Amino acid sequence: SGKGEFYRFFFFKQKTAYEMLRSLVGSEMCIRDRIIDIYSLLGQLCLLMEDKEKSLEYYIKGREIAEKNLRGAETMKLAKILFNEASALNSLENYQLAWDQLNRAFNIKEKLSSNDDELEGNMRILQGNIYINWHHDIEKSDSFIQQGLSAFQRINQDNYYCDEIKTKLHEIAQIYEGAQETDQACIYYGKCLKVVQKLQEDESEGGDGDEVSQEDQQFLSLLLEDYGNILIELCLLYTSDAADDLLCVDLGGRRIIKKK
Repeated sequence: SGKGEFYRFFFFKQKTAYEMLRSLVGSEMCIRDRIIDIYSLLGQLCLLMEDKEKSLEYYIKGREIAEKNLRGAETMKLAKILFNEASALNSLENYQLAWDQLNRAFNIKEKLSSNDDELEGNMRILQGNIYINWHHDIEKSDSFIQQGLSAFQRINQDNYYCDEIKTKLHEIAQIYEGAQETDQACIYYGKCLKVVQKLQEDESEGGDGDEVSQEDQQFLSLLLEDYGNILIELCLLYTSDAADDLLCVDLGGRRIIKKK
């Protein structure tokens, strides 16, 4: 009977070891997933702190870990970190590599037939951002950006007047302003202001009165400041252009008084 007990004990230990091994592998996968997320968050934090090189370094580390993982569920994680890496590369003016990494993300998303409209929208806007900085082609860049805005509309049941569109219009205006496309930036600041006004009207009609949240007030203040600055820049630009066409004024638009 002692021998029988030994076999029962042996088989019991073997099964437990197998279960423990499976549990350990699962834990390792979970830890690896967390590490990828941590690298992504560190990359975003560094980008906010304007440490672009460090941000790119973290994104690359996360991407290298994700690339070694062959599980299907991880593939969209790879697409997202490729998008982040492309964004960092764009900020460092490495447009060719940014474009290549973004295309890799698009290919993964298409292969998986993913319906992630938020990622699609952000990727299309980044595509327009890279293109305007790289090629200075407003028409082509704006076609990418419009696709991005359409994706965000789908998230909101084809509603153009929503917080997501408001935020993205402001972001797009800043993209064009950063690319020194002042006219285009002005157009998008104006579009953003119209969305803000419509949202405030809808809130008033909904019975919320004239109360506006502190977050909305801060956004409106920032928007008006940015919009005002770009309008001033446009006025100075056109004044300077007009001055170039006249002999009686200098480049700043000031009249030159000629002494005889």
